[in-house]
Amino acid sequence: MQVSFVLVDLNDNAPHFAVDHSRIYVSEGSLPGASIPLEPALDMDSPANGVAGYRLVDESATCRAPFDLMVERGVDGTVDVQLVLQSPGLDRERCDRYRPVIFL
Repeated sequence: MQVSFVLVDLNDNAPHFAVDHSRIYVSEGSLPGASIPLEPALDMDSPANGVAGYRLVDESATCRAPFDLMVERGVDGTVDVQLVLQSPGLDRERCDRYRPVIFL
């Protein structure tokens, strides 16, 4: 099952990612609690006005996207961003497309 994400920057400089484009596939057989690592954003406005946080908004048209966003910041400034699959998991017969949006 393919899950699409749109990353939106809310200040003047667009974020920079290690790769220009990535596609995430999540197996329908993935169990709730499974985590999917995401590449953290880097921003030219950092650190003072850089990426202050991440927010997950569900814009799926027909069903709720069963994901939570987990962001952990290390004392050294590193950021670990992961999507966590929530219960009841993915069911292609119920919903064949999800559209969670991550705001920076």
